[in-house]
Amino acid sequence: MQSVNLKIVSSAQMSAIEEKSVHLGISKDQLMENAGLTLARALKLQVGGSAGLKVLILVGPGNNGSDGLVMARYLAKWGAKVTVYLTARRPEIDL
Repeated sequence: MQSVNLKIVSSAQMSAIEEKSVHLGISKDQLMENAGLTLARALKLQVGGSAGLKVLILVGPGNNGSDGLVMARYLAKWGAKVTVYLTARRPEIDL
């Protein structure tokens, strides 16, 4: 199995990275799409594929929850059996 290297940052560091990205012309929607796709690809690589894979994604109320929803969309598109559990109410635009 191939390993995936992910960087862990604090909430303050992530906010600063997002603000810098927006300043450079990358929208928050694009950041969210990129994060969800990267997570989906990392899982797919870690387990050796996604077809038929059963995945549970816990989605909270914050921005990372949106990343989880994007991840779920990609995994489902690639054939995984995805269940999303919302731990808190999401904004209407996410539903």
